[in-house]
Amino acid sequence: MGRIGVLWSIGGLLLMSRKSAGRIMLILLACIGGVSSLYSGIASLDSQVPAAAIGSFIGLGVAALVLGLTMASSTTRWLATAPGRLRPYGPRAPYGQPPYGQPGPPPVYPGPPHGQPQYPPHY
Repeated sequence: MGRIGVLWSIGGLLLMSRKSAGRIMLILLACIGGVSSLYSGIASLDSQVPAAAIGSFIGLGVAALVLGLTMASSTTRWLATAPGRLRPYGPRAPYGQPPYGQPGPPPVYPGPPHGQPQYPPHY
């Protein structure tokens, strides 16, 4: 049981340091833990002491909670914005302005509405 706790701790530490390996590790551990908790909970319902199943179902709930939180889209976005990660569009400019020295795209003006002459008329 101690080795599994070490794996959970390593996965949690990797996730808190914004490594996607920690997320994958916690997803795998939550799946394994959930299946084993479900199996032991069902097995203890058939035994002489059905109250022992309560601990198993609490473990199943914790595994489901960890699985849901690590697979959430907000976790994906949080991992993607880790400091030091390369952004797909380069460094972010302050206040949404384009970086200095970089010209923006030329403005696109719509043509004249359908059926109307262009102003000023071209001769």
